[in-house]
Amino acid sequence: GETVEQWSRMITVQRFTGIARVGGHGFLDRLANGVKRSCQGASTTPIVDSVADGRAVASMRADCPLNSATGKAEVFFVKVFP
Repeated sequence: GETVEQWSRMITVQRFTGIARVGGHGFLDRLANGVKRSCQGASTTPIVDSVADGRAVASMRADCPLNSATGKAEVFFVKVFP
């Protein structure tokens, strides 16, 4: 019963070129700042840097108590493999 417009759980895979220039940690730092600017009361966990299969990985969680576009709370987890 869920659609792209009306969903409660979604997994999205995105590819961005150029992330290697700022690194995974730098990308998530910018993303966290953007979330906090665009969502009143938003919070993010500290960025965790790790290694998976010999590659640098950065991850974090973001919580937005009220997404103004949907009228709903939103939580997302991000993992970056630059």
